[in-house]
Amino acid sequence: MSTSESGYIFGWAGESPPALAEILNVLQQADWLPEGQSWWCAWNELEILLPQRLGDPAALPADWDELRVFSAQAEFRQVRHGRGWRQVLLAETADLPAALSGWTLLGAPYRVAPSLRILWGRRLRMPGGEKRGEVLFPRPLEYDLAGEAAPYDQAVVADVWRYYDAEARLQTARYAGLRHLPRGADAATVRPLPCL
Repeated sequence: MSTSESGYIFGWAGESPPALAEILNVLQQADWLPEGQSWWCAWNELEILLPQRLGDPAALPADWDELRVFSAQAEFRQVRHGRGWRQVLLAETADLPAALSGWTLLGAPYRVAPSLRILWGRRLRMPGGEKRGEVLFPRPLEYDLAGEAAPYDQAVVADVWRYYDAEARLQTARYAGLRHLPRGADAATVRPLPCL
């Protein structure tokens, strides 16, 4: 994660944005979604696709209620908005690569603070052996992380940037990556919100 104290939300400036795969390919070429270091997840009212490594952008489902593709550099969101879609790009820099010239800043910069989110799942004995899961959900929770193996004794966390407005109200959280947090490790250093 970067050391920036400002976060920015960009939207497409034109009438109709490029296709999802085209946007993601441009972000990959600009190294904002580096290969092997980027994830995606999606959900709708009845189903969720847990975070997994980004492969071919053309293979991503484009019709879910919300799709997020993220890395340490940026997060792209596509959210159902009425009968259409709203697409935004979140980053901790206002300097967009030239390939992203069709995007424009939406509003004032946000103050950002790094944080963690602990993701669902712990070691459960299930048919076929141990898996990561929760009794509340009727399936294993398989996050696409290198080194994920039994005994599932490490928490899975998401590194996030919390975006605050000028009145220090939390507006959103941008996902920046997934990792294991070893048992007994400090989850995060608690830092106060920077003065506005």
